Amino acid sequence: MIARGRLRALGACAAVALTLGGLTACETVPPSSSDSAAPALLDVVGKPADKGVELLRNAGYRVAVLGEHGEPATASPTRLIVSQKPEGGAKVAAGRTVTLTLGDG
Repeated sequence: MIARGRLRALGACAAVALTLGGLTACETVPPSSSDSAAPALLDVVGKPADKGVELLRNAGYRVAVLGEHGEPATASPTRLIVSQKPEGGAKVAAGRTVTLTLGDG
């Protein structure tokens, strides 16, 4: 017969194995079908901020605008977009937020 202490240790090992197996299964879940079927996101890097915001909003995206140091910024025709997240070309469903970073202008 197996001693109680040994049985508890085996139970604990089994619980850890199941937990780790569950975490691995969660990591391999494919992306939701809504994003995989989504259109490619417009690439607005290099465009004037006001035009980039307008293009993305007209395509159905929400837009957050930041300055180069992460501070909230206002889109204007004199400031250019230096980066965007997600990047242009990524499959992103309408209604999602695109974050634009503006250069100093």
